[in-house]
Amino acid sequence: MTDFLYYPGFEIEDEEWLKFALLYMREVHTIVPYEADNYLSSKHKALKDSTNLLVSYRPSYDEGEKSTYDAIDIIQSIIKNPSRNLGILGEVNILEYWRQSQNQDTELFNTKFSPEFVRFCNEYGLCHETYNGIKLPKQLVLIYMSVFAHNIGDHKGMSVITDIKEQRRISKINNKAWRHNPGYEELKAMKKVIGLQIPTDLKNIPLEEIVKLRNKQSFQKKLRAFHLALSDFTSTPEMKLTESNCKNIHEHLSISILDLSSEITGYATATAATALGIWLVFSSNGDNLELVKEFLGLGSTIGGTIQVYEKIQQTRDKFLAARYLTDLKKLGKNHLEISNTQNHGLSV
Repeated sequence: MTDFLYYPGFEIEDEEWLKFALLYMREVHTIVPYEADNYLSSKHKALKDSTNLLVSYRPSYDEGEKSTYDAIDIIQSIIKNPSRNLGILGEVNILEYWRQSQNQDTELFNTKFSPEFVRFCNEYGLCHETYNGIKLPKQLVLIYMSVFAHNIGDHKGMSVITDIKEQRRISKINNKAWRHNPGYEELKAMKKVIGLQIPTDLKNIPLEEIVKLRNKQSFQKKLRAFHLALSDFTSTPEMKLTESNCKNIHEHLSISILDLSSEITGYATATAATALGIWLVFSSNGDNLELVKEFLGLGSTIGGTIQVYEKIQQTRDKFLAARYLTDLKKLGKNHLEISNTQNHGLSV
């Protein structure tokens, strides 16, 4: 699976998006210079310590230097022809707006740019210096962070993502942001898949409950298996996961499990099947228990036992992947029932 780089801030702002990330994503890298560690919220620190989701990406000087010159080119083009981006920036005299000190209210840390960027901004009156770096108008910071994040993404082979609508709008000024982003397309599709599985809004499920589910070892196994199955699904020629075909992943998993069922049915004695089931359970410390329950009684000859076991091992990831979707459904159903009970309790 693709590595994801979140921007523009140090931490994910939208809690519903954060919940989705906890349920689906293996890791999310957020751009955090070392000197910014003390500015992280207690919530972000707690999640970073208690889960394996968040990773702090430490930007390099070279990344900041390249982004400096790329951003200067974009900002200069805006200053020369401000009306070109009127629909995005929304100010006729954008340079005058940016020069007003009260509008320079968003801080950009030193590590993210080179001294040349400060010189350029000072020349046009676009910033004032702070202890940590410089303060700029928010629009300029979002333009810069779009350039910075996409440069890091290109350098490290990471997919760049954001949950901020204004950032997505302003990123349209950056040509690199127009490139096809398959990782982001996959995320949009998976948000739809998860939305279909959970029969209640994510905002109704407490963050603590989602963290608790994510931290279960069994859920982590299913999540890894789901990503493997997803990779297998999208590796098929001309098959990419999109919002329009996201339901196909269910069919892909179901067919794999049905194939295994028919394979086992081809070998028929209950005794050997039971022996195989017991062996599977105890040889894996019980990890295969759900899988055995699914297929026990379908049968196998003694001669075919090894063949069946090999088939189970091949298909086990897809079975666990299907169980991942089941876990999501249970999570949503439980909180839907709680919500309904509470609502009924208010009636008189």
